[in-house]
Amino acid sequence: MGAKLINLMAMASLAVIACTYAPASVSALSVPNHHQGRHAAHEAIAKRTTKKRSLSKRCKTRPSSSSVWSSSSSTDAASETSSATWEPSSTYVPPTTSWTPEPTTSWTPTTTWTPTSTWTPTTSSTYSAPSPSSAPSGGSGKIGIAWDGGNDASLGNFKTGQVSYLYTWSPWKPTDADQYGYEFWAMLPNTDSDSISAFEQNVVAGYATTVMGFNEPDISTQSNLDPNDAAGLWMQYIQPKKDLGYKLISPAVSSGSGGIPWLQQFMAACTECTFDGCAMHYYGTDAGDFISYVQNFHSTFNCPVHVTEFADQNFGGGAQASMDEIWAFYAQVNPWLDSTDYVASYFQFGVLSDLDGVNTLNALMGSDGQPTSLGYTYINNNWS
Repeated sequence: MGAKLINLMAMASLAVIACTYAPASVSALSVPNHHQGRHAAHEAIAKRTTKKRSLSKRCKTRPSSSSVWSSSSSTDAASETSSATWEPSSTYVPPTTSWTPEPTTSWTPTTTWTPTSTWTPTTSSTYSAPSPSSAPSGGSGKIGIAWDGGNDASLGNFKTGQVSYLYTWSPWKPTDADQYGYEFWAMLPNTDSDSISAFEQNVVAGYATTVMGFNEPDISTQSNLDPNDAAGLWMQYIQPKKDLGYKLISPAVSSGSGGIPWLQQFMAACTECTFDGCAMHYYGTDAGDFISYVQNFHSTFNCPVHVTEFADQNFGGGAQASMDEIWAFYAQVNPWLDSTDYVASYFQFGVLSDLDGVNTLNALMGSDGQPTSLGYTYINNNWS
């Protein structure tokens, strides 16, 4: 009997407690919706767990007020319902357009750069070479022009009464060479088929006055010929031009150590060749050495000397000559060449747009096609 009474009292106590904590204003429809929301929320939590998401914020402390709890529970359920349908977006893709700031003003340098001095190559831009009819007369007339500028009209700027000869390292003659008053000398520079063909086609009677032999045959990068082979080629192609009225000038050898020996061997092999002069080149920076070399060359071959290339150029390494040194070099060399009777002609290098590795201070022609100051002095033979 006592035991039954205790059980009844316990059950009554539980009923009182249950009634105390029951929500006061939850409708019948709100309960199933709440459970559906929680179920959905747990499904979402399960999915997010596989994505290493933190679930710690999903636990909430129940409030002490039943009315507040009810409101909170509804909010939580809605939140979790929303969570149930959330899916992470795909991999983030940045916006398709990129922002580029627009400068407020266009940049303009504060000052305009102006060189402190204007470089003027030793060029007389105002100089116009006189025409052959008005050129000054006198002088030896030994001066020549070595030209590679084709039919450029600038060639006319270098013809004065002091300048007589013209060659182009080829058998080709510029169109206006005769009109300008040059005496043209044709060259067979090497023995490739194109050079020989052009030589044979162009060098006919009256085309030029002189034939020049091979260009620096003692140098591997030039015509590069064995003296004996060169003798045979001379007899085949050049010697016959003598019968057409041409003067014949020997191959032009360099001032290197092999130059004079090569020409000696050539002449020894070419016993039936005839020569109206011997050609040589010189590159160096010592005017006295140049003069000594020409003297030695003449005494070796005992023939009129044609210096068909020369320049103040150091090919041995080291510094090149300054402008003042170049002027001093030519002021000593050229008057000596002009006054030496066995020197028949001389061609200072270079009336060229590209000096091809030679110190550019030797330029006789400026970029405007006019003579430089050095060129003007050369073509007028005015070294005093």
